[in-house]
Parts: sequence; C-alpha cells; structure tokens
Amino acid sequence: MRRGSISIYLSLVMLVMTALLAAVFYSVRAQAGRMQLANSVDQAMFSTFAQYDRDLLENFDVFFIDGSCGTDRLCPLALSDRIEDAMQYILHPKKGRIAGGGNLLSLSQTDSCLSGYTLATDVNGQIFASSAIEYMKETIGAQGISELLDRVPQNAAYTRSQEARGTDLEGQTVGTSYAEIEEEAAAARAENDAQRAEGDAAAEEAAAAAAEAGNEYGNPLPAIERLRQMTFMELVLGDVSDVSQSSIEGAGLLRDRTAESGIGVIDVPDNTGGAYSKVLYNEYVITHFGNYVTPAENRGLAYQTEYILEGGDTDPANLEAIVRKLLLTREAANIIYLYTDPVRRAEVEACAQGVAAMLLIPFAAPVIGALIAAGWAFCESIVDVRALLGGKRTALTKSAETWQVDLRAIPGIVAADALGAMSRDVPGGVSYTDYLRFYLFLADMQVSVSRSLDMVESTLRGLGRANFRLDTCIFALTFDTGVISEHKRTWTMSRTMSYKDFFDR
Repeated sequence: MRRGSISIYLSLVMLVMTALLAAVFYSVRAQAGRMQLANSVDQAMFSTFAQYDRDLLENFDVFFIDGSCGTDRLCPLALSDRIEDAMQYILHPKKGRIAGGGNLLSLSQTDSCLSGYTLATDVNGQIFASSAIEYMKETIGAQGISELLDRVPQNAAYTRSQEARGTDLEGQTVGTSYAEIEEEAAAARAENDAQRAEGDAAAEEAAAAAAEAGNEYGNPLPAIERLRQMTFMELVLGDVSDVSQSSIEGAGLLRDRTAESGIGVIDVPDNTGGAYSKVLYNEYVITHFGNYVTPAENRGLAYQTEYILEGGDTDPANLEAIVRKLLLTREAANIIYLYTDPVRRAEVEACAQGVAAMLLIPFAAPVIGALIAAGWAFCESIVDVRALLGGKRTALTKSAETWQVDLRAIPGIVAADALGAMSRDVPGGVSYTDYLRFYLFLADMQVSVSRSLDMVESTLRGLGRANFRLDTCIFALTFDTGVISEHKRTWTMSRTMSYKDFFDR
C-alpha cells in the first residue's frame, strides 16, 4: 500500500511537472516566434532602406528608395514583395544555402502589404527639402550657418530695396528724352546760324563758346543712347554665342504632371519653416545645382539655379531675367552713390553745362545733367554685371576706390571690349553666386522647392535614367505582415521606418 501510494503521488507530481514544462515550452516557443518575426521584419526593412537610390545620393546627397523598381511608375506591390523575400532569410535559414541551418519554429508567412509610405514629393516637396536641410546642417556646421544668417538676410533686404529703386528709375523720366534735346539743339543751332548770317555778334560769341565747350568730357549722351538700345545679353556678354541654348520644354517634369501621393503620409518634417531653414535650403541649391558661372553638364538645363529663380523653359530666358535684375539692382546703387559723392556730382554738372553750351541750349543743363547721371550709373552697372558674370566680385555699395567707369571714357565706351576692360575684381565684394543667394532668399521657398525638384528629375534623366520620377522615391514606409506556425498560431507585426530615424541617431 505504501509503495503504491508513493507511486500515485509521484505520478501526480510528474503530471503537474509535465504540464508546467509543456506550458513553459509553449510560451518559449511563442516568444521565439514573435522574436523571429520581429528579427525578420527588422532585417528586411534595414535591407530595403540600404537599397537607396545611388544616383540621388551621389548627385544630391539625399536618401530615398526608388519605389519604381525599374519601371516608370510607383510599384508598392513589387517593393512589398522585395521586403517579404528579405524576411525569408530569417524565417527560413536554409534559404540560399546548400547545407546547414534549420527552421525549428516552422513559421510560414501570411499576407503582407505596405500600409503607408511617404514620397519625396509629398507635402509640396517638403519631404525632399527636409532631407536637403538635414544634409546642410551636418555639412556646414554651426559656425557656417551663423555666418550665413548674419550675412544673407541683411544683404538680401538691401538687394530688394535696390532692385525696387532700379525698377522705379526704369519707369521714370527726367522730363524729356535725348531725342527731344537733340531737336531743341537743332532748332537752337538753326536760329544761331541765321543770326550769324545777319552778323549778330552775340551769335558769333555763342558759336565760339560752343566750339570750346565740352572738350574735357565730350558728349556722353549719344553713346549712352546706343547702349540703351542694345539687349541685356549684348550689354553684359557682348558675344552671346557661348550661352547655353538648352531647353526643358515638353520634358514631362513634375511641373507638367500630377504627382503621385503617399498613403497615410508619415514622418512629416517640421524643419522647413523660417529664415534658418530657408538659408540652409538655398545654400543646398547653390551647392548642388548649376548656374551661369558654374554650369551643369548633361543635366537638361545648364543654368539650373536661374531656372529655380525664374522658371523659364530655356537657359537664355532665365539668364536674361537674372541679368535684368542685376542691372536694375546695380543701377540703383550706382546712381545713389553718384548723387552722394560731391566730386562725381561736380563732374556731372560740369559735363552737363559743357554739353548744353555745345548744343546751344544752356537752359537744358539740369535735364542733361540728370540724363548724364542716369547714363553714367547705367554704364557702371553694365561693367559691374560683366564682372559678376566673369566670376569677379563687385562692391555691394560703391566708394571712390571701387568706382570703375570714368565719365570721360563714356563717349568711346561702345567700342569693342571697352566695357569688359573696365571691370575688376573687388576683394571682399559680392559675387554672382552671392546675388543668387540673395535672390533665392527673397523668393518664395515653396516655389524654389518645386522648381528644384524639376531640376533633380532633369539631372537624373540626363544621366541616362529616362524614366526617373521623383514622385516614386520613398522616404518612409510602414510594412504590415504576419507568420503562422505549424500549430496554426499566428503572429502579426507592423513596422514603420524612415531615413529620419538614421539622421536622428
């Protein structure tokens, strides 16, 4: 009886222990299944994000997955299949091996899908802009950013005021034109000739004074008139044969189509507002897109920054628009200096009196002086812009030392290379690239972002990827999947990942 009672007791204990061990084994198996699912999803996601678009990284320093999978449209199903395939190396260790490995849990994958993804063009392109800004933060550093913030907004505001003044000057007149002055001068000469024919001594004296007048400065007005009749490109370039003739008309860029949209857009950036972000993004544009001084090659348009500012279909149209802005900006700054410099103001007055006496219309000296001052500032502006386009620097505000055009040289300024020979580099001055920075800061950032996306597409298509579309490039995604064991136990998981996760580490 005692032996039997002991056996029954041990049997009961063994039964309880067996049940406990089975429960523990089942719990461990369940946790192992969950861990294997999590590991497989993590590996698959990391593998997918490691397959970033190499061309985008090499040319624009941004990370995006090419969601087109080699086609000309967004293919979320193909991308989901790629992630599923990458999971198999964890779920089925024998995958890709000849021998070795095993699947102790016998897990099989159930349905999977991309439940959400964010494209480069989402939020009006702010996803791309955010990546560009993050890159510039890491590249420039705190000191560089501080220097840009100290310099760009202030100089941009000054540039805007000067451009506005230049526009006003362009629309204003001085009460008469040079053609009308010539008409008055012709009438005065005819009257003087008639008086001289009658032996009028006063007319003889006037003729003698006219012969002596203007000898020091000459008459700059005819040369100024010829300059104003030339096109902007002829004024600042002379020979326009070297200007790029590239065009993007009909290229099918983002501006010409309705872009794809992400699903349940995730990880929307919060770093694209304010002057800080604007300065950084504009610096990204300056360093990653071509312009007239450093043109891009085989990228659709050579002057990409000018396109971002002006939005024209061709390089000549965009360059001419920028040149016009520069001339207006420089002319306003130069004429202000002329009227504040007593030496040059006196030169203008002396020249005007000499020209008025020479034309026998001394009463028109004030009007002629205004025309000469405006023309002199215009000539100085042409020389400034020629210097800028030639890679030189010019003074933001002029001084006696940085003024370049001599009033006496204007009558012969139309001669070949006369304008180009006058330009010189001003240490510490502003360059053509600096002016592009100022104009970008004054422009609407949303417009700049949209047009820069066009140039990204244009660039990669120029590299041989004719079907490249930026609205198929993925920045973040959410992947939902599940596995089932041989005991019909199912585990599911949803994993979200973005390139921002790597930036924040």
